[in-house]
Amino acid sequence: MKQGVTKEHVAAAVAQLRQRGERVTNRAVREEVGGGSPQTILKHLNALLGEEAAAEAKVAASPAEAFAAKSGELLKPLLDEALRHARIPLEAEVVRLESELADITAYNEELLGVAETARAEATAATAARAADKEKEAATVELRIVAENRASAAEVRLAQMEVRAMTAERKAAELEAALARVKGDKAAERGGGEGVPPREGPAALATGPSGEPGSGLAPRRGPGRLAASRRRRYAS
Repeated sequence: MKQGVTKEHVAAAVAQLRQRGERVTNRAVREEVGGGSPQTILKHLNALLGEEAAAEAKVAASPAEAFAAKSGELLKPLLDEALRHARIPLEAEVVRLESELADITAYNEELLGVAETARAEATAATAARAADKEKEAATVELRIVAENRASAAEVRLAQMEVRAMTAERKAAELEAALARVKGDKAAERGGGEGVPPREGPAALATGPSGEPGSGLAPRRGPGRLAASRRRRYAS
């Protein structure tokens, strides 16, 4: 069996078969070359037959096709020149459109910058208003607390004034009683002559006039109480 069948071997076998008028097949070629791989022989045979078909198609081209091909070769420079002249206005228009596009892009970027600035300012203003509202709420709360404390202090002050008035009245009553006791003792030491009779508890309760409570010191009003308090503080 022959090894290493080449394309030239297959071509020579095809020529021999055609010369003898025999049909060209894969088996006939393999027998002509004396063996070899059927796949390799088939590959070379298909390549040879394809090349022959292409050559025949090129030779069989009509005169009209040949003229058209020649005319295309002659007209190609003219068409290229016409296309070049027609392309010049189009290129200028493209440049103009690109310039307008660049201007529009720049304008859009500027608008975006303005919008971003406005958005930032609006955000800052909103935050400032929120902070002002918080401060106002805190101020109102503090004012309410201060007013409540002031009201409570006024109530306590009024209670203390009432207590002070009560204490001063009791002190005045005690001072009057003490003065009478001292007077009684002085009268006892003087021998009892020319001394008015000693006043007992009933006399203190009724007084010389016989009216209830007339023997006690008169109660002081708010004006006298305030004056007495000022004199005590001044002393």
